[in-house]
Amino acid sequence: MAGGYPHQHICPVDNAVFSGEPWDGAWWREMNGRNAGACQQLGLMWRLTEQQQYRDKVRALLMGYADVYPGYEVHGNIP
Repeated sequence: MAGGYPHQHICPVDNAVFSGEPWDGAWWREMNGRNAGACQQLGLMWRLTEQQQYRDKVRALLMGYADVYPGYEVHGNIP
């Protein structure tokens, strides 16, 4: 998390600090992409090993999204 805070995006070249859009949106996209990849990998590990710890982690990640999604603001003209 650049700047130690998701709404401060620090340029690695000159240390300029950026905030707001489009930087915040890019940060959220990156985090959601990483979470999606983690869910895919954990799901595959669960299917291959049958170890419940992988299933439990996927469930925790997805339920975390389900808990907060109703409060997300409409963005990009999509609900």
